[in-house]
Amino acid sequence: MTSGTLTVKPLSGKLKRDTETFGKMDPYCKVKLGSTTHETKVHSNAGKYPAWNDKLVFKRSNEEVVNIDVLDKDTFSSDTIGYVTIPLSKVVENKKVSEWHTLSYKGKMAGEILVEMEFIPDAGSSGPSTQLSSGTSVMMGSQQPQYVQGFSQ
Repeated sequence: MTSGTLTVKPLSGKLKRDTETFGKMDPYCKVKLGSTTHETKVHSNAGKYPAWNDKLVFKRSNEEVVNIDVLDKDTFSSDTIGYVTIPLSKVVENKKVSEWHTLSYKGKMAGEILVEMEFIPDAGSSGPSTQLSSGTSVMMGSQQPQYVQGFSQ
């Protein structure tokens, strides 16, 4: 797969699972790509309808999924509200995707999260060649050159 920069923006949530007995939840997201983890800011007293405005930037090499945990920040710890694993194939292909994803907790639906992702491939990252109108191939990445019939080598 193609390497590049992956930007993940958790935008909002519609949470079904409430971890608070009293008061409202303080949700935040923990996003993991490979061995790198970033967190959004806590949306204090948001309850079941949090919104975030964080832009989490990752360097992607060959990872195929991003993992998002939605947690409730408490004084001494955090409780898991739900989690989702999102395949990256769609964002790598389309460059920008904004979709709702279902959160799970212990096999049950825990809510939904709206996530916007954008992928910018590295310059020179291996990928397909592009055919120009003149019939000449332009190679992207580290592919071997191809010769077009009728042209001298």
